[in-house]
Amino acid sequence: MDREDFLKLSLIEQVDFFNSKMKSGYSMTKIANELGISKSISEKFKKNGYKLIENQFIKSNPIEKQTKENRAVREIGRGRPSRTDDNSKHTVIMNDEVWQELQIYAIRNKTTVSRLLENLAKEFLNL
Repeated sequence: MDREDFLKLSLIEQVDFFNSKMKSGYSMTKIANELGISKSISEKFKKNGYKLIENQFIKSNPIEKQTKENRAVREIGRGRPSRTDDNSKHTVIMNDEVWQELQIYAIRNKTTVSRLLENLAKEFLNL
């Protein structure tokens, strides 16, 4: 297969092609070189939800946890949350147990702790 034929394939077909070649012992670099494409094709796969696991691209699913009520909830992402509409940020220090309960409440109600605290502050200040 050449570069043009490969690029005409759908994403799933491209992933399948790479997986079959890697199963045969080829490396990502060797496959990319033979096709005349950049090795960064793997970034395209990753952006579309594929992970490289044991030399195979596998479609990843969102991680789910079971809550006490046996409802599936998406796991909270790690890292800094995105800024809200007013582009400001503030730090609130509170007891760990209270923070955890707020996080659980926010997940169950499909919101964020920041929104909960902001709404509470607005109610308190009659805004």
